[in-house]
Amino acid sequence: MDRFIILVKKAKADRDKLLRRAKSIAESMGVRLIDIRVASKHIEYDLFADNRERAELFASKIGDPMEIRGLDEKCRDSILQARELFNSERFWEFHELLEELWSKTSGREKKLLNGLILVAAAFVHLQRGDRDSFFRVLERSLGKLGKTEENIVGIPIKDVRKNVEEILRDGKPRIFKI
Repeated sequence: MDRFIILVKKAKADRDKLLRRAKSIAESMGVRLIDIRVASKHIEYDLFADNRERAELFASKIGDPMEIRGLDEKCRDSILQARELFNSERFWEFHELLEELWSKTSGREKKLLNGLILVAAAFVHLQRGDRDSFFRVLERSLGKLGKTEENIVGIPIKDVRKNVEEILRDGKPRIFKI
């Protein structure tokens, strides 16, 4: 089975209702739904399907698909794409892309990448509706981001840290751009 991310225009239903519906459709099709993440303008369905055609059929039944991406497709190695993923609230894919880089680095670079991965993971928790985990993981990210003025993979760490600190200080989740 292959893994796919399906982006669908955001519906007005809550996450639990969307998840129940998606699970029902997935089960009837023999597709394995892994997760659903709700962003401000889209919903991400993360699933395993036998092939792209099956993923496309699932997408057509679930809503108005904007994009279907197989995770084995070789378009994930660009730094520009990392920023685009984060800024499009595709935090899970951003997390996965950075995890690939993280596994090949060491030292300070590895620690900073881990900080960015934790920021993305926090937003995945928020998309799942888990505010407590959002704040807990965001807090952990600060220890990895440190006080550096460096950029890592073209992302200014000081700007990310500033946004994270503001969110934690205010106690109000908000999405920011990198």
